[in-house]
Amino acid sequence: MFLLGTGLRRSEGLALHWRDVDLTAGVARIRWQLVRVDRQLVFDEELKTPKSKGFVSLPAPVMEALRQHKVALAAERLAAPVWQPWEGHEDLVFPTRIGTPVDPRNALRALVRLAERAELTGAGLHTLGHSAERLGEASGGKDSRGYIQPGQPEEPAGKPALIRYFSVGLARFELATP
Repeated sequence: MFLLGTGLRRSEGLALHWRDVDLTAGVARIRWQLVRVDRQLVFDEELKTPKSKGFVSLPAPVMEALRQHKVALAAERLAAPVWQPWEGHEDLVFPTRIGTPVDPRNALRALVRLAERAELTGAGLHTLGHSAERLGEASGGKDSRGYIQPGQPEEPAGKPALIRYFSVGLARFELATP
């Protein structure tokens, strides 16, 4: 839901830290992307495009989901027998069960499995970003990926409705799945 609601790339979403999320103002600062270099995961400050670095608007449904996620993550961290975050990256928004960065390929595999179980074809992490991109274009956003640019509306009309629809659909699917 986060990628759909913000239009961020997988690498940017997985590199997001809580210190860069302002749930009061409804924005997230994008500073890094999580990429593989020589078979190693690294936080790269060189983002895919110059427009990517900066802030992204967080629609209300995304902010609510992040608030709930933060509480659940704190409980998970306390219950974890091992918590070994990388130095300087202790506050990842989307860490593994032991506090380390999520490998982008594992995130893709998880979404593909969920989509297959829901009988959705062609779904992937890029699909979410491009769905948000198309929605931004349709609503007149100047930067359709969700990055805040001067003069751009804070939140494209229709995006919250799409996020709610997607979230409710996933929640129903998860409740119906053993």
